[in-house]
Amino acid sequence: MKRIYKKERGFTLIEVVASLTILSVIILGIYQLIIFTNETAVSNNGQLVAIHLAKAKLEQVKNRPEDFFEEPLPGKESPIGEEEVVTYTVEKCNQEAIENGSKFCDQINDHFFKTTIELRQKDDDLFEKQLVDAKIIVEKVDENIKDHLEGYVNYEDN
Repeated sequence: MKRIYKKERGFTLIEVVASLTILSVIILGIYQLIIFTNETAVSNNGQLVAIHLAKAKLEQVKNRPEDFFEEPLPGKESPIGEEEVVTYTVEKCNQEAIENGSKFCDQINDHFFKTTIELRQKDDDLFEKQLVDAKIIVEKVDENIKDHLEGYVNYEDN
């Protein structure tokens, strides 16, 4: 007796396993891309906050330096030495520092940012013009995100 084989349509087990393997590799690649993109966006957000906070702090220091520095203001009555840097910051930037009204610690989006202000007068010309070179450094606490900005603070009107 002769057997008649019908031509069956479908996929073999090897074809199914191969296609699932390829599909898994593609899905894992897309997943890794999404994770990387999200991490980059979060990091960029922290960097942008640090940049804008540094700009805001510099403007605050320019407008009201007496709120940040003790009297007499550094470099107003006698020049800051050429190699000397006067530094203002907070030791620990946390919720307690915020509650104590520290001007050198800010909480933005549930993250703490520590501000350091470095003052210097590189030459006597700055002292005569009643200017101090201010470097504002903003760091995100517990992360490696940091930015700085420099500008001049004028004591003439203060």
